[in-house]
Amino acid sequence: MNAHVLQYASHGTPSKVLSVAKLPLLSSPLSPSQLLLKFLAAPVNPSDYNQIEGKYPIAPPLPAVGGNEGAAQVVEVGSAVAGLRPGDTVIPGSAGFGTWRTYHVCEEGAVKKLPGGLAPAAAAMFGVN
Repeated sequence: MNAHVLQYASHGTPSKVLSVAKLPLLSSPLSPSQLLLKFLAAPVNPSDYNQIEGKYPIAPPLPAVGGNEGAAQVVEVGSAVAGLRPGDTVIPGSAGFGTWRTYHVCEEGAVKKLPGGLAPAAAAMFGVN
């Protein structure tokens, strides 16, 4: 399985440094504490531009996937995941998550569960600074 991402390999003007890439996602089953997420919405905020330009206090290692906020649906859970199940809506637990992607594998503790029934666009803005 692959994920499409909007990434940057160096800091600079977003229109010059962002590119679309296809990254391999899963080569083996999830580890017991991992989640497979499908991103449903991810806004673009000034903090995203600042991070890409290298002016934001949080700087993920390069190459990095853009996007600090977003909403994702849990697709699959590892065998030890207790607080989430497929179909739950989650948001990143911290900035620098890299939400401009189609799918992502992460640890259960890296996300926060939201109440059901929220539209993806509304859920994606819960983490906006």
